[in-house]
Amino acid sequence: MYQKMQDGEDDFTNYNLNFRFLYFFDADDKGISTRMDEINEELELNDKLSHSEIKEIDSYEWGCYIFHKDKDSGDLEDIILDLMKPNNETIFENSLSFLDKNIQKKYKDKVKIKKSIISVAGQLQFSGVNNSVIISKSDYITCIDISNNKQCREIIKLFQSKNE
Repeated sequence: MYQKMQDGEDDFTNYNLNFRFLYFFDADDKGISTRMDEINEELELNDKLSHSEIKEIDSYEWGCYIFHKDKDSGDLEDIILDLMKPNNETIFENSLSFLDKNIQKKYKDKVKIKKSIISVAGQLQFSGVNNSVIISKSDYITCIDISNNKQCREIIKLFQSKNE
């Protein structure tokens, strides 16, 4: 397709392009319904989006997922830590202990402790990398962990075509 565009063809009417817009947010302490209200208010679509569902609106597919730990609050790091901790409890407990002992009081309010726990534990396997690399490359999370996790399965569904 790129080669055709380089040759001067800029008419895309011959291509059947479909778009799916997916939004991901943390519930934090606001909760899923409040986050959904905020998203719907900001997007101003002809129909309202629902958590963990795909809707066709104005010829496009739209969806969103609100990360949460329990029923209504939490964030992505809660899900990640729930996937990483099993069989690695000591590493993650020691990471938290290290952070508790070493975070200076003047920085306490600025530190996101769950992100920091992932980072400290991850440095044991991949020094100097960021959390996204730790999550993707460490052996703290396996494909089996992901396929057994309800929230991960809900997220995967958002990326699948209607026919899958």
